[in-house]
Amino acid sequence: ERRASPRIERQTVAGLLELFDDHASGQAFLEDLISTFDVTGRVVVSDLKDATKCCDQAKQAKLAHMLKGIGRNIGAERLGQLCQALESEALGASAERCDSLCVAIEAEFAASPQELTTTYCQASNGTSKAS
Repeated sequence: ERRASPRIERQTVAGLLELFDDHASGQAFLEDLISTFDVTGRVVVSDLKDATKCCDQAKQAKLAHMLKGIGRNIGAERLGQLCQALESEALGASAERCDSLCVAIEAEFAASPQELTTTYCQASNGTSKAS
């Protein structure tokens, strides 16, 4: 049985935190990073929904690729995996499969900013260190 990947990749979180010697600077950077992820991701998810309504699978693949990179760079691994699946399958999959992946991506994105905030706070306080 295959386990679901974690929503947030803690090693990525730890790596981002290690960029800063000063806790306050790191915290401010992470808050900005999460805010940028949220704002940018909302636009991409909205465009993805529009592409899905229009059955534009080439645009779905392009947007999935973009959101995959945005998500994985900040540690949103499960979002990245869903986007990878859509990117890989968009041009050959049925419209129903693409619709299903887009719904899953939208739901995963909606949950990611809050969980990122929680994970970053835990990691910066030393309660959840990546190994």
